[in-house]
Amino acid sequence: MEIMETKEVIAINQDPHGVQAKKARMEGDIQVWARPLSGYRVVLLLLNRGPTRSPITAFWDDIDIHANSIVEEIYGR
Repeated sequence: MEIMETKEVIAINQDPHGVQAKKARMEGDIQVWARPLSGYRVVLLLLNRGPTRSPITAFWDDIDIHANSIVEEIYGR
């Protein structure tokens, strides 16, 4: 998979903080996972396990971060 070879994904995987991701929210087939990283950063995975396309929203309260945080998309570039 091409996404698994990107520098950003490898850096997330090898982050020295070493904390496992936790499921922050689940609604049916929709899941939001959060993992704290070093440097006061958090990585999110928005996952649709269902057979059809569906929008996914991550709420700041679900992942306990400030609403003014900077967000960067890794996968959809």
